Amino acid sequence: MRRWLGNKIRGSDNQSRESTCGHGSGVPSEAEAETQVKNSLIWQEGFSGDLSAWNQNDFVESSDHRTGYKHLQLDGSHDPTMTWQVVPGRWAALMDKHRDKVQFIRDGMLVMRLHVEAQKNIYRKNFTSPDGKPQPYGDYIIYAPWLSMPRDNKAGWMKPGTITTFRCNLENMVMGGVRFSAWGMPVTGSAYDDDVKDVEIDIELENPQRYDKGWGQSVLMKILGGDAGDTPNALVNVLKKHNIDIRKGWHDFSIKWNHDGSLDFQVDKTTVVSDPRKVTVPCYLILSAEVSSGCKDPAIDNPQPHENITDGPYQPHNPGLTARSAISDIDLVDQHEVLIDSVRIESLPQS
Repeated sequence: MRRWLGNKIRGSDNQSRESTCGHGSGVPSEAEAETQVKNSLIWQEGFSGDLSAWNQNDFVESSDHRTGYKHLQLDGSHDPTMTWQVVPGRWAALMDKHRDKVQFIRDGMLVMRLHVEAQKNIYRKNFTSPDGKPQPYGDYIIYAPWLSMPRDNKAGWMKPGTITTFRCNLENMVMGGVRFSAWGMPVTGSAYDDDVKDVEIDIELENPQRYDKGWGQSVLMKILGGDAGDTPNALVNVLKKHNIDIRKGWHDFSIKWNHDGSLDFQVDKTTVVSDPRKVTVPCYLILSAEVSSGCKDPAIDNPQPHENITDGPYQPHNPGLTARSAISDIDLVDQHEVLIDSVRIESLPQS
């Protein structure tokens, strides 16, 4: 039976949505009141109506973000005619159909989940992982959510002098190998060259605690800078380090983009990662989920996947796409979902 978190949170012992989102008495807490004095609201999506403000169908074969979907076996063999096949998908999921099933509004919240169809997948092959488990990716097509804010909506840009906050509930994020991302791409320029002024900016969350409590309580918050380099020490177990349990109740995940271009990544107003480099080109917002096949796909110049024949697919020091195989948790697809209450962008006061 599907467990609807949207119907249970008001009776939960955890923080209620009303008490933490201003939907109750309307009286801000002391911390909220202090923040309201300092910051002023620029733009907000409260998900009270529809998703017309977002692009939902722009993930096409020509998308800058499309990737993955190579025909491969875990031994590294693959069909070279299909290498870097251009498809409307990212990693092990497609993002071109069934938008109403993977991203929709329920009870004033954005619901992001997967949709699976049992049919031949022309982009994938079935294989057996080194631990002996069948991975029938060729027998299913997985569809995942992808929402992006139009680049020309300047009010919805992340930029220096702003703080962007995503209010999320991860309690029903139960499948392994599925990552929820709230991130930004530069409105101009090249995100992955050697200039840090225009970069991808990420908040990544995944892997339920039943696999690994450490990973389940970790956030990956960083600049993905390409040749300019990523943010160091970007993976943080926030329960262990800051006593914040992100798997219970509602939490604010924020990108604080200071006036000088440096970035502070925050969970519930606590800074957990910082990058002092000067990023200056604004970013448009993306909300998405990526799906892993459990094995890092080989690059053209490196035909061997990252794997361990004895212990199974290599689990990197990054709770990323290669960490688990989503197909192993296909029976949990109706329970898996991420809830987003709001996205807001506020201006920061001048120092």
